Order: sequence, then C-alpha cells, then structure tokens
Amino acid sequence: MFDKEFEAKVNSAVAKNLRYYLDINGMNQADLAKIMGVTTATTSNWCKGVKMPRMDKVDKICSIFNIKRSDLIEDHADKPINNTFIYTAEETNLINKYRTLNEAGQDKVNDYIDDLASSEKYRKSGASSLNTTAHDPSDRNASKVLKNINDSKIKSAL
Repeated sequence: MFDKEFEAKVNSAVAKNLRYYLDINGMNQADLAKIMGVTTATTSNWCKGVKMPRMDKVDKICSIFNIKRSDLIEDHADKPINNTFIYTAEETNLINKYRTLNEAGQDKVNDYIDDLASSEKYRKSGASSLNTTAHDPSDRNASKVLKNINDSKIKSAL
C-alpha cells in the first residue's frame, strides 16, 4: 500500500491537474460526472484531492481530455503541460488582479516586480537573477508583459 504522504501528494496533483483540464475545456464537475458515469460527489472528491480515481477512470479522463496519464497524475507545478503552465490559486489571483489594472497600473506592477526580482533579499534560494528589460507601455500581450515575473511559472501565453 502507498505511504500516506505519497498518496496525499498524488491526490493533490491529480486534483490540481483535473481542475485545470476541466477549466481549459470549459467543463465543470457535473459535466465530467455525466460523461464518466459517476456521481458529482465522486468528481468533487477527485477535484478536492480527497480521493484518487481508479486507473480505469484515469484512463477514461485521459481519453476525454486527450492527454497522457502523466499529464493527469504527475505534479506539473514547475513545468508546462502541453506547453501551458498550471498556476497556483495565488498566482491565478495575481494574474486576474493584474488584468484589472490599466496600462499605468500594469507598468507600476512590472517596475515593482523587476525591483523585487533583482534583489537577493526577495529571490528564492537557487533562483537566478532575472534579466529585466524595459517594458513597452504599448504592449498589451499579457505573456510579454508578465515574462519577467517568474522565471519558471508565468512564461506561457495567458
């Protein structure tokens, strides 16, 4: 049997990845439950990380989303899935707040992040200093504007 800590990590990864694939496919838990022939309580438990789907259900989920088992089961926090990064709830919240700002507000955020990222005090241990470039105020493409925020998580097109 699995070690409880390992099982919790796998359940958490599956939950995060499943929520991600539901979101990018415009589906909700009830939609998935109907397609899978399970109850909404079951899909809710999967999406909360309470339970792990059985392997036959994992295969069916993978078929529905046209993904590999590893895309669903592995933790992809620091690497892209199908060239798209999975964001934490906190990162998503920051991106959503950023998108509500006007151009001047976004420029201030970019400048502040550049300052923080260039300071040893605020950088994660082992993270390299970012090469920051001047931000073009006319650039409204979020992936370009945010490219200097995080060297591994916020580089994909939004």
